[in-house]
Amino acid sequence: MSTSSIEVLANAWAQVPDEVTREIENALLESDDPNTKSYRHEERMQAMQERIDRVRDQPC
Repeated sequence: MSTSSIEVLANAWAQVPDEVTREIENALLESDDPNTKSYRHEERMQAMQERIDRVRDQPC
C-alpha cells in the first residue's frame, strides 16, 4: 500500500469517531427532550441499520 493510500485511509478513519461522537451527543440531547417520541427496540435497530447502510454507500 502506498503512503498516499495510507494517508487517505487515515484521514477517512479519523472522521469516523467525530461522526459517532455527534450521533451520541444528538441522541443524548434527544433523550433529555420531554417531547421526544419513545421507540420500540425494533424501530431503533431498523433506524440504526438504515444509518449504517447510508454511510456504507457513501464514497470515502
